[in-house]
Amino acid sequence: MNPWIARLTIPLLTVFATWPLALGRMPLTQDHPVHLYKAWFYWTELLSHGQLRGWSDYWFFGYPAGDLYPLGTDLWVALFRALTLGLLSWEATYALALTGAFGFVGAGVYAFLKRPLGAPAALIACALWLLDPGAFRQGGWSYFLYWGVWGQPLAMGFLLFGLARLGDYLEDGRGRQAAAGAAWLGAGLVVHPTNLVLMGFIVPLWLGCRALFRGTDWKQDLRRAKLVGGVGLLLSAWWLFPMTQRSDWTVNIGEPWAPLGELTGGLLTGGLFTNTSRWVSLAAAIGLGLAITRRQALATALGALWIALLVFTSEQCAGFLSTHLSESFSYLQYERLTLGMKLGLFALAGYAGATLWGQARGLTGSGRPLAMAGAAALVGLGGASGVAVKSDMPVEMTTTADTVWWPDFQAYTRWAREERGKVDDFYRVALEETAHSHRMMAAPIYDGAPVYKAGYTPAKLFKHAPEMIHPRLYQLLSMRYVVKLDAVPRELQRKRKLTPLQRFGRYHVYRYGPWRPARAHLEGGEGSSGAIEVLAFERESVRLRLSGVGAGERLVLHRAEYARWSATVDGEEVSITPVKVHAQGEPMLMSVPARDGEVVFSYGWRAEEWIGLALTLMGGVVLVIVVGRRRG
Repeated sequence: MNPWIARLTIPLLTVFATWPLALGRMPLTQDHPVHLYKAWFYWTELLSHGQLRGWSDYWFFGYPAGDLYPLGTDLWVALFRALTLGLLSWEATYALALTGAFGFVGAGVYAFLKRPLGAPAALIACALWLLDPGAFRQGGWSYFLYWGVWGQPLAMGFLLFGLARLGDYLEDGRGRQAAAGAAWLGAGLVVHPTNLVLMGFIVPLWLGCRALFRGTDWKQDLRRAKLVGGVGLLLSAWWLFPMTQRSDWTVNIGEPWAPLGELTGGLLTGGLFTNTSRWVSLAAAIGLGLAITRRQALATALGALWIALLVFTSEQCAGFLSTHLSESFSYLQYERLTLGMKLGLFALAGYAGATLWGQARGLTGSGRPLAMAGAAALVGLGGASGVAVKSDMPVEMTTTADTVWWPDFQAYTRWAREERGKVDDFYRVALEETAHSHRMMAAPIYDGAPVYKAGYTPAKLFKHAPEMIHPRLYQLLSMRYVVKLDAVPRELQRKRKLTPLQRFGRYHVYRYGPWRPARAHLEGGEGSSGAIEVLAFERESVRLRLSGVGAGERLVLHRAEYARWSATVDGEEVSITPVKVHAQGEPMLMSVPARDGEVVFSYGWRAEEWIGLALTLMGGVVLVIVVGRRRG
């Protein structure tokens, strides 16, 4: 097959599936505003200061940016910001980055399957992947465009390019192939660590099928796979190791997919995946039969992957693993592993289509056109169903500037930016939308004001990120304004001490009466009149001078406790103890023993960061050595 067919087809399908993102029109539904803010913060506050991780005060009582949640989307958008020289708006940059991410994963599917299955099968699989409507936690363009959950699918692209290079290394044994594979796999683990689970399934199944069907030296294959995977793991250790050591600081949002019986029924009826055509499932079943009879190692391995992940994602298996093996298995959102299952589904469908088409072309007589038409229809109907669903997709899923609330949001941020210029003291803005509406989370990009979202916020796993509305919480957050979706009844305004200020469409802005700009307070003493003087209050360093402190008092800093914070009083290190914001809450703010003198809070590296960096440097050394090896 002419390589230019794939080079043209993949970009065209990408633009079609993500349209109109290529015009710089960013989707604003679901999680997208959150990812937009994170990318902006990463570029302006971290990368500009030579950091890959750091503390942010823009959300909640602050949070560790880049420590507990994967960096993939932030780094990817930063790449496009650099490529466009910062000339585009953040919304346009994000839209192009999202388009590029979608096409990148499709190209990864093609790269991984091209050599072992052939270019036609790989291109069919790639097309099915790009045209798949998908669903929540099940990939596809709706997962990207509407739900805005694209970090893990992006990581899948890195995994697939890494596996493609691993496949080359298994066949040819060249050092550069091993090094490239390790680099791709390592990058993918930083983008999203779920790749570690998928690698744990795909590679053993692939090596086993190679040994069974092709009689390859399984010991040599295993050594080579361990080298590539091991170096990739080391390269990612700078981020992965500290993250895995701090599970106590994260919220467990894991859950299994469905009962095994329900999943098996969906597999047998072809309705396992939401919005994925049954024609694709039929083609995949035929492809698995062809792969086994023709002893095609990778296609058979991907069929086995499909079945293995089906069992692994079930409620029964998830419960057994978390109970009898490790509690860490309870942190997985098992339905996300359907991306690995879909890889097997589309690869087998592509293999079936390409194989049957090749066999049909070899026929003679009147049956040849009919056989070729049948082979084309088998996979063509699957792709056509994706096109049909795409045409029925609500406009809100795919457009940005013409979204009805966007002008209101812009008007609000212009006003908020002007207000911020009038107030020197610190304050935050409370965003009280519906629980799963995240539209206003990008506001700091435009007005520079820290925000607090009342309700669930995606893309954060930090356990000290409160979600409730409480007077004491708002006081310690230094809340000055409250932005509500729709008006607050007058009686409730008086009760909550809210004064109406402005209205921007459905968004109503209120002044919060009990606003206090203090960033710390003393508690625990008896009638103390101690004073707190702020000497410096930076993002990762706080210096306070205390005077007139009473016996038994403690200093409470209005920042969330986290492992990388340390404190000293007049140069003497003291332990940090978490304290509650209010009686019903969990301990989350930093507290230290108080006495007259200078108190310093510092945010820095701990042993986990240094160990992770050392492991990554070790991986870099091994990578250089591997590059210099010609074979073996």
